[in-house]
Amino acid sequence: LESINKALDTLLTFGVLLDDYVHVIIPKIMLLIDHETAPIVIRAIIFIGELSKFVDLRIHTISILRPLLRTLESNEYRDITMDTLISVIYSIQEEYLIWIEPVDKILKRYDIVDERYSYIISCLREHKRVPSNGSNRASVEQWGPESMSSQYQLKTDLNSLEILMRSERHTREDWDNWMRKFSEIILRNSPSSAIRSCHHILDYYPAVFELFNPGFLSWWREVDLDGRKVMLGVVNSALTGTNNAPAEILQILLELAEFMERNSHTELPIEPQVLGDIAEECKAYAKALHYKEIEFKSNPNNIYTAESLISLNSALGLPYAAHGILKILEKDPEFEMPNEWNEKLGYWDIALSSYEEAFSDDMENM
Repeated sequence: LESINKALDTLLTFGVLLDDYVHVIIPKIMLLIDHETAPIVIRAIIFIGELSKFVDLRIHTISILRPLLRTLESNEYRDITMDTLISVIYSIQEEYLIWIEPVDKILKRYDIVDERYSYIISCLREHKRVPSNGSNRASVEQWGPESMSSQYQLKTDLNSLEILMRSERHTREDWDNWMRKFSEIILRNSPSSAIRSCHHILDYYPAVFELFNPGFLSWWREVDLDGRKVMLGVVNSALTGTNNAPAEILQILLELAEFMERNSHTELPIEPQVLGDIAEECKAYAKALHYKEIEFKSNPNNIYTAESLISLNSALGLPYAAHGILKILEKDPEFEMPNEWNEKLGYWDIALSSYEEAFSDDMENM
């Protein structure tokens, strides 16, 4: 049991880095759940609940839930299984819908009532995203010795972040120091021990700053709503502030926004227009195109967004996509294409003709 505890504790220290190896880990843990020794079964059940905090388990739904349903029928493991089941639902979200009926049968058979579970199911049935709530995670300390878990209590150094948010930044050196302090706070207080331990070598290995994005994500998943507002405020102080952040800093924050969108399945609550304009300003045209498309879908009648999309598609060598935007706009009978768009769309002859006509009109009015 001791060796199993150490092995599982070590795995948990890797946090989000386990995402690429879940397909190897899950089958082995499921074998432990079928073990004859109760402490090993309990430790395996708890591990699944803890793992669900860091990685996306949706493609492993069947592999995980079938063994959990078996342990749910056992009085010895019922409470801890219920806690872990709730943690797993936070990870798999709507994938759980097809499992509601078989689980309900077990709950009715054994008169199991859990208000947390009932609330989550009501959210899923109404097609609402289950709100994240760390308090429903499986409690390791309740079910075994301290060696079962060394879960780090997140030090949300929010005061330091608030000071950082209000700090004045005028020169390039100011901005470099600001970004370094931001990274240090995030890495030093990350709930992931693997990331947290790296902050000691920042002065020797600048490449450690590449852990800023996963460090930020690990914070984001743990802090409450007020903490997220502070974190977002620091980011926005660079993106939307009047301090004129250098392009390099803006690029780092754009990469952060993209990382959060891809890995946490929860976008940072920053307007696509803001991210799109900054990406275009930094000449990150592919990122700008992504955000401008989101903005255009929400408001296809915005002529300025359409013009930006046409320019970006042309800059990226995607003329057919640019023409597609024009076709969408032409569905509106009141739409009149501005003459300067002819150049963006590559209609050179039409552009030349319109300029010659305008020049002729100006000469006649002189």
